Amino acid sequence: MTERLSAPRLLAVDDDADSAELVARVARRAGFEAEWECAPQRVAEAVARFAPDVLAMDLCMPDIDAIDLIDELRRGGFQGRLMIVSGQPDPLREAAARLAEIRGFDVVANVRKPVDVAGLRRRLFDVANDIGGTRIALVS
Repeated sequence: MTERLSAPRLLAVDDDADSAELVARVARRAGFEAEWECAPQRVAEAVARFAPDVLAMDLCMPDIDAIDLIDELRRGGFQGRLMIVSGQPDPLREAAARLAEIRGFDVVANVRKPVDVAGLRRRLFDVANDIGGTRIALVS
């Protein structure tokens, strides 16, 4: 297996800046290079500039919902993995995950808000190692 020379990248997208920043901070602790965006209209620009391996997305944001964002990402050529991080009920989060998979995305997690930080960190650690990023030990 060839080791990556840089850490995998995660972009957290949420209209709530605190939530987006939390996901990015947890991702950094799990071995990612991470950024966050809270303006849905700038997601395509952020994806083009940052080239994330994983995009963590909220489902309900002003001016764009999960379906529109998933379609915009596909049209824009995003080839990374998706992570759903939302306070929406389980059936809605699961439907969004299925839609993303139908659109060809690998959905690596479906996380309910409020976020269990330790659980999110463990999941992100596994995703980082699966992507082939910098190998780090998970220390609780």
